[in-house]
Amino acid sequence: MAGVVMIVTQEVKFFCETLSQFLNQYGYDVVTVPFSKQEVRANIGTCDVVLLEADKSQQGITMLDLVASETRSRNLAMCVAGYSDDLASLTPQLTNDMVARTFERPCDIADVAHKIGAFVDNRSSDDPIDRLRNAGLNTQTALQYTGDSRDFYLEIVKGYVREAAGMTDRLTADYVKANWDDYAIAVHSLKGSSRTIGATDLGELAFSLEMAAREHRETDIRNEHDAFLSSYSQTVHDICAALGWESTLQPPLEHVGEVESQKQISNELPSISRDEFVRHLADARACLETFEVERAEAHVQKSAERALDGSPTTPLLADVLRCLEEFDVDGAVDILTHLIERMS
Repeated sequence: MAGVVMIVTQEVKFFCETLSQFLNQYGYDVVTVPFSKQEVRANIGTCDVVLLEADKSQQGITMLDLVASETRSRNLAMCVAGYSDDLASLTPQLTNDMVARTFERPCDIADVAHKIGAFVDNRSSDDPIDRLRNAGLNTQTALQYTGDSRDFYLEIVKGYVREAAGMTDRLTADYVKANWDDYAIAVHSLKGSSRTIGATDLGELAFSLEMAAREHRETDIRNEHDAFLSSYSQTVHDICAALGWESTLQPPLEHVGEVESQKQISNELPSISRDEFVRHLADARACLETFEVERAEAHVQKSAERALDGSPTTPLLADVLRCLEEFDVDGAVDILTHLIERMS
């Protein structure tokens, strides 16, 4: 058998029986246990993935807390399946990674089995690229962008996860203020980085939102924004689950240290004048037009280091640098042009 899936359910009915059959067909062993602390603890040590059938009763809430605690301590993937009213009642107890693995019934049971099998395969594979592919990333195309450098690709993925919290806050702030020009720039950046790591579906959603924001189609933006952020969050959590990272939109601790160091450097340098700031940006854009990427990066870095702490331009400068790291010259030029126009 390729792995073991434990199904925790109050009563075995059609859904669990059919799911077990599909999982068996796909080569996975299945253990079904009732809502019992003793049974869960007795069997969870042999499992790779746990599926809890949601139940809005007090017993169901207690079981959710137990299974979540047990899977977290063993670094196991936990999935939750149930009808909308059961899931809604459990929402306060669902962590981000559980939300990313929630299946609302009625659903395609074969598809659920396939996705659960991917979680099992992620756990059994030692190859991080395989894990990311099983998590839904188009790693084959993504590796082409990095010249088939696996290490470079994984560094890009790590950066993508690190920046997720800041990007989410930025998109939300621009959305609340109806600042569609800055919103378009942010979602453009996210479109490029998502495509680079192989999150092609998310990249297409970002492209749709970018076009709506550029054209100030507010109704379309408001109809798509929440679903887009949900998909973005799920992508980040799937990556974290695949690679065994903390399933959170907060950046890893070492990134926090880098940010603090950058703030300290920034505070030790004199702030840059507005004219000098714009001149560096213009020089950077001119360099990019002649494909002098390293010189452009130096101009942007100099501006970033001497910008006032907390300046609203800082996230945009970070986006420029990220675009340059990902060879998205057009994206970097777009952001620089926007900054120059705003600051001139």
